[in-house]
Amino acid sequence: MEIMGLAIVVILMAVAMLFVVGKMINRPQSDTRESYLDQEMAANMLNSLLKTSTDDDCRGADFTELFQDCAVNYPIGTIRCEPDSIPSCQYLRDRINNTILKNTTMRWQIPHRIVAWIEDKEDEPILELTYLDCSPDQIYISYDHLEAKLSPIPTSIGTLNIEFDICS
Repeated sequence: MEIMGLAIVVILMAVAMLFVVGKMINRPQSDTRESYLDQEMAANMLNSLLKTSTDDDCRGADFTELFQDCAVNYPIGTIRCEPDSIPSCQYLRDRINNTILKNTTMRWQIPHRIVAWIEDKEDEPILELTYLDCSPDQIYISYDHLEAKLSPIPTSIGTLNIEFDICS
């Protein structure tokens, strides 16, 4: 009788172990890799964007300088860009959305958002471009998570924060 009880205990333990091993094998893959790739893409896109040169279009200014000018002289900007003497704020919106992002993250169908604001004035962004409804209020509704890269830039009126978000 004791051997029969011991055999039942061993069988129950074996079934429990099979159940645990089955659960471990069938669990979904960790999205750590995807999260890391999204973080790197957001960081690389923002760093590249800020270092982008305008050549002779805007007196040789890079995008960081255009962002600073746009923030200090919002909503127009004092730097004029060719052709047609476009103000820096409009030039940034047009080039970022219609050239840079259109040929990268939009072509790859990656939901993203870029927003720039002066510190302590988050509710008044100087630039906000969103693709495929990638916004903080859509996280956990349309997307699982958001990876963001923030770059602070000093200006004469305070710190300008530029954030590049990728939703997935």
